[in-house]
Amino acid sequence: MTDAFAQWREQVLATAQRLDEIDYFRLLGCAPDAGPADLRKAFRQLANNYHPDRFVGQDEGLCRALEAIYRRITEAYAVLRDPADRSAYRAGLDQGLTRYDPDQSQQALQQSQNAQQPGSSAEGRRHYERAQSALARGDRFGAQEEIRMALLFEPSEPAFLNLAKDLQGS
Repeated sequence: MTDAFAQWREQVLATAQRLDEIDYFRLLGCAPDAGPADLRKAFRQLANNYHPDRFVGQDEGLCRALEAIYRRITEAYAVLRDPADRSAYRAGLDQGLTRYDPDQSQQALQQSQNAQQPGSSAEGRRHYERAQSALARGDRFGAQEEIRMALLFEPSEPAFLNLAKDLQGS
């Protein structure tokens, strides 16, 4: 066994042991804003380098480590190439999840979206969104009615108050 191969083997075994600590972007060696072509290129290169069939029957420990890494590389590529899964994964990543779990990631995405929206009640947010939609359609009267409804649920929400004030002033 050459020194380079022995060093690579140790690196593979160490990577396999800490796979749960590595996020998909680091695993693939891509930036979080990497495009589909960059993801595909990174995946293909890593899949070729870490394919477990290259060492079948030679070193059982190395084969198990390569299988684990290869599965994770494939998982990472599958998640990151799908825009919906990718955005849910990124929301989960912001909350410390390094692996994609559809339920947890969707929940994290929902929490992230709710944090960006004004209001704390679903009813208040719903009426606020309807007011915004009415404004986008040019329906100022409808927007005023919806923001009044939103203020019934959350009378001290700053965004609701600002929109109501803007609607009254013009």
